[in-house]
Amino acid sequence: MNLEGQNLESLRRMVRHLQEENQELKELLKKSHITFNESKEEMTTQSINEGVCIKDTYIYDKLIAYFLTLFQGRRDVYALRGSKGGYFPQCYNRWKEYCPKQNSQKGVSCQKCPYKEWKALDREVGKDHLLGYKDNCTDVIGLYPLLEDDTYKLIVFDFDNHDNKNSENNDWKDEIDAIRKICHENGIDVLIERSRSGNGAHAWILFKEFVPASLAREFGLLLIEKGAQSINLKSFRYYDRMFPTQDHSEGLGNLVALPLQGQALRQGNSAFVDENWNPYYDQWKLLTTVHQLSKNEIEEHIYKWKEELSIPQTLLTMDLGKRIKPWKKDENFHSEDVIEKLSIVLADGIYVDTLNLQPRIQNQIRRLSAFDNPIFYKNHNLGFSNWNQPRVIYLGEDINDYIKIPRGLLETLLNKCHSSNIEYEIVDKREKGKPINVSFTGKLRDEQLTAASDLLNYDNGVLNAATAFGKTVVSSYLISQRKVNTLIIMQSVSLIDQWVDELHRFLEINENLPVYKTKTGKEKQRKDLIGVLHGSKNTLTGIIDVVSVNSIYDNEGNCRLNHEYGMVIVDECHHGASHVFENVLRQINSKYIYGVSANDKRIDRLEKKVYMQLGPIRHQYTSKERIEKQSIDHHVYPRFTRIMALGDSKNDLNSAYAFISKNENRNNMIISDIKKCIEENRTPIVLTRYKDHAKLLYESLKKNVLDHTYLIYGDHTLKENEEVRKTILALSHDEPFILVATSQSVGEGFNVPRLDTLFLTSPVSGEPLVDQFLGRINRDYKYKKSAIVYDYVDSHIHYFNNMYKKRLSAYRKIGFDVITDLVDNKQNVNHIYNYNDYLEVFRQDIHESNKSIIISSPQLNEKKVLSFIDLIKDRQEKGVSVNVFTKQTDEPYTNNLIDLLYGNGVFVEVYPDLDSYFAVIDQEIVWHGGINLLGKSNIYDSLMRVKSTTIAEELIFRPTETKDFDS
Repeated sequence: MNLEGQNLESLRRMVRHLQEENQELKELLKKSHITFNESKEEMTTQSINEGVCIKDTYIYDKLIAYFLTLFQGRRDVYALRGSKGGYFPQCYNRWKEYCPKQNSQKGVSCQKCPYKEWKALDREVGKDHLLGYKDNCTDVIGLYPLLEDDTYKLIVFDFDNHDNKNSENNDWKDEIDAIRKICHENGIDVLIERSRSGNGAHAWILFKEFVPASLAREFGLLLIEKGAQSINLKSFRYYDRMFPTQDHSEGLGNLVALPLQGQALRQGNSAFVDENWNPYYDQWKLLTTVHQLSKNEIEEHIYKWKEELSIPQTLLTMDLGKRIKPWKKDENFHSEDVIEKLSIVLADGIYVDTLNLQPRIQNQIRRLSAFDNPIFYKNHNLGFSNWNQPRVIYLGEDINDYIKIPRGLLETLLNKCHSSNIEYEIVDKREKGKPINVSFTGKLRDEQLTAASDLLNYDNGVLNAATAFGKTVVSSYLISQRKVNTLIIMQSVSLIDQWVDELHRFLEINENLPVYKTKTGKEKQRKDLIGVLHGSKNTLTGIIDVVSVNSIYDNEGNCRLNHEYGMVIVDECHHGASHVFENVLRQINSKYIYGVSANDKRIDRLEKKVYMQLGPIRHQYTSKERIEKQSIDHHVYPRFTRIMALGDSKNDLNSAYAFISKNENRNNMIISDIKKCIEENRTPIVLTRYKDHAKLLYESLKKNVLDHTYLIYGDHTLKENEEVRKTILALSHDEPFILVATSQSVGEGFNVPRLDTLFLTSPVSGEPLVDQFLGRINRDYKYKKSAIVYDYVDSHIHYFNNMYKKRLSAYRKIGFDVITDLVDNKQNVNHIYNYNDYLEVFRQDIHESNKSIIISSPQLNEKKVLSFIDLIKDRQEKGVSVNVFTKQTDEPYTNNLIDLLYGNGVFVEVYPDLDSYFAVIDQEIVWHGGINLLGKSNIYDSLMRVKSTTIAEELIFRPTETKDFDS
């Protein structure tokens, strides 16, 4: 056959034909019960009993010393594996009566324990590890590779099979094989160790001497970058960690389990393996032959790779980023990496044919669908376990010589092709659906029409719009314009009936009622052109259907949808990052797919998943835009409590929540405020986090304030909660009522327009939640005069004080102003400032002070302290007293600044657990929020400025003991 005379398409067809023929022949052999080797790997795989193939070596002192020198980290401390998993640093005082763990004290880590006395890693410990005589594996050593001078003597790549339910999933082996090839191509000796469990591996690169951790990490990062030019890195799903992960650690740093653990080695694990994953016969002989890199060799490689990768030599490791991110490099495609055209198939994702692509561009395409896992880094920063939590989220996959990436990346992919002059061809295999006769009977507002037009310009994308924007109306309009059968996927079952009602209201559907068969085979006609699917109810029509995402698949994983849809609309699409939603979205093949939501961000920061699956935000209409369009005032009324944390509630968040929800004086304050609210003819919704708290408030309000008090919460069925909502809607506009609800029960889409006052009785943080809750009182209603939030601020409980700081930023961004008196809610003094605009006004307040200045600043900064001392000089000369509250510390830096303040006539009060940022000037002007006035601050924090003697008194209040003020 003359291959040179074939064009690319004919060669592609030829390869596909050979692959299909090969698969058919394999199936034929299987049906005939003829055994065969499916791959080269199967031919070379070692038998299950691999431990017997490893030479049994006598462990003597010199061998132990050599082992601990080769795999060297800190010698003054080490960890051992616990009997139930996990590794624990070894301490002489672990079982003493004064050990915090012995006393079940919370919040005291071993590394910060005042009684810690580490055990040293010596030859006896090393011997126990290598012999492995303990059945529960509690002799496995966890090495801390980072020395106290921030140097390393090795690099370890850690690959783990997170899919521990499927031990046969060996995709992680592809990753470690790629590392092996990368090292081989670049002349680097690497030791591949199958992990102790057998479901993962370590790749060890050893150094001849200790080198700075920053240099070691830069070497590892560039090694991967270099390898990605020529080796296929098919997934980052199993790419966990590269040690070192940091230049410096205040504690012990990360640990890694050492290889050659005796008990695992006897099973063929914790052993070094060859390219066919067979253990080397003589493990110790291998160790004597491995080349250890010198510092000069490391630096030479770095210099060479930077040249080849066009990375400036002056670019330091810190600039490259503290994490290893080969998927992050935003580099252009190279036309020489594509033979003829890039072939793209559109279906349930974007399929890119790899037959005519070089590895470099294949890796670049994969990188488009990879991003840092924010949950991993949040856990890492908080010191929480990251078990089964990958460092990188990768939404692509390799399927039969195609790279599949999410549909939302099409524009990014094509833009990169255009910028690199790469020709491409697109084959559209998406489901077109069936045409339906439908028309829109409503009328769009200008902003709604703009949003709909922006969406109709694309086949996919997200409408991010504030509560009450009319996302259901816009969705109805999209259906009328696309005129194809449509599936609407819901997160909240409680909103399905609302959607059906709204679709009937805005659409005229001229189709025949479909016929379906009952379980007995009898034909019946549907009663409605709009079908639903949730729980056991199934009235799907294939015309327009509204379904619960949790009902699409049955318990056996079978799809319950029996129609193909031309368009899909996802309500509350910010939930699209959940596992259930993601699995559904991955399999949708419709030509048109849109998402609608009031939230463009998720609390877990996984919104990238949503936009990759549904497309980018095509139109955004913020809560602030909506508020500006409404002709009413929007205010926050902070209500400072004086309660203090007791016992576990000081150190445990759930205990703190339970403590405030049961506090009688705090609840009486809330009920009193609600009573005043009713007297002023307002319509409140009282939100709380807990069912018990909701029930307590409901019973008290119904008995003591208003009989028309209603409760929506989790102990009611969805039907019961919906009946409550309908009862409220049936009330006349001048008939007062109170609605008490748990926050989870009245989420996005909950529609009672008359509500105008929100009682936020349980602290929350984060803009998405605050925006969602404010949406309950932001709907249009002709009798509504203002929207007010009663925000209960527990400023003396550090968890909740920090949450309030974050809420302040959210209020400012959304457009709510602060008030301190409901009678005069137009005070000019009240405002929420950010980091960029507060300072001039704050300095002016200091300059105009006549009596006193009090500042609470837990941490101090030299530049700010010096500026403050200079600012207050003339005030002190006029008799103004100056007090500073700060946090007790042993740090010389802070104590020197405290002395400096004392020396300049400032009285300093030191507290052990201070965390409030505020200033009180002349006992009435209050600055309070997230900006540290005498210390370092985050540029995204905010401060409120109000005039209130009441709030001033609440903030200045500092009890000598940690107890409830009113108890």
